[in-house]
Amino acid sequence: MSYNKFIMMIDAHAHLNDELYADVKKLIDDANEAAVNTIICSSYDLSSSMKAVEIANSFTGVYANVGMHPHDSKLYDDNMEKTFLELSTNKKVIAIGEIGLDYHYDYSPRQTQKEVFERQILLAKKLNLPIVIHMREATEDTIEILRQNKNNINLGGLVHCFNGSYETFKLIYEMGFIISIGGALTFKNAKNLLELIPKIPKDGFIFETDCPYLTPEPFRGQINTPKNVKLVYDKASQILNLELNELCKIVEENVKRVFKI
Repeated sequence: MSYNKFIMMIDAHAHLNDELYADVKKLIDDANEAAVNTIICSSYDLSSSMKAVEIANSFTGVYANVGMHPHDSKLYDDNMEKTFLELSTNKKVIAIGEIGLDYHYDYSPRQTQKEVFERQILLAKKLNLPIVIHMREATEDTIEILRQNKNNINLGGLVHCFNGSYETFKLIYEMGFIISIGGALTFKNAKNLLELIPKIPKDGFIFETDCPYLTPEPFRGQINTPKNVKLVYDKASQILNLELNELCKIVEENVKRVFKI
């Protein structure tokens, strides 16, 4: 599909800072050529946060999230938090993320994951920034932490790579969060997402690649890149029976509202 100049898409969660990418400029140029004009580069540890800010400062239309992924939350300390604070003074940093809980791999103890998740929620409050949440096989504990910290979550945020139930969506939506849906929407086994999307309010979703992971069909198995978010938009526009340009405008409004860009 070709895209005219009035079509502009956003990749709301990408890892341009991943070691797999040798030429970030080409990634961004390719994305721009595919009508993806805004990319939010999310981080997972200290070095990736520093790199995300560096990339965001180097390219128009690229923004950064900084924070510690639950996988390495056992490494979180006061010095790291101080650096996140310093990085967040940069105008291109628009959220703390990705943070949260991951009980699939348990690379860090669950109690540590919870403590670090809460610390970063408080960090976001101090910085007056939204949060970007990673939630894998930890729905109950994630929602409980959000409930316990409802007074500390001033600006809501995003639950990225969402593939949960409509009931879970309603709980997080009522707490001021929206969801981001990625390449899994194009998979042959995407029954849950196919049923979920039509139920979601128009102000409740945006789209992402989570690149270099979760490459959409028909390129599944290859390294994902931001330009592939167009495949997610195409699939969603079919499901929702919306013109692509209309869907892009909805997503743009949601991204601007949540991230203030």
